[in-house]
Amino acid sequence: MLKTATRPFPQSTAIADIARSVPSMSGGRVGPGRPSKGDRILRTFRVTRDVSALIEADAAAQGLPMSDFLANLVHAHYGLAPVAQPHTYLYKPEELALKQAS
Repeated sequence: MLKTATRPFPQSTAIADIARSVPSMSGGRVGPGRPSKGDRILRTFRVTRDVSALIEADAAAQGLPMSDFLANLVHAHYGLAPVAQPHTYLYKPEELALKQAS
């Protein structure tokens, strides 16, 4: 018969403090994160593969995720200000090129 613990294992305050100070394996939050883009609703739709490739290329050229790029297009259609600006933290693969060993 399997016995279960009747009370939680006591954890010392020192161990809990250390655990909170060590970043998580997933990277955890280092800073406050990006600012909110406001109250938004998820909308989905389907496009052909050709159009999808065009959307991906245009979004990448503007430094935006596809959802932000598409949201900006819809806002422009209705004469509204864009909801997202290019992400300055995104890297360009050519910037990460390693020097060849001589």
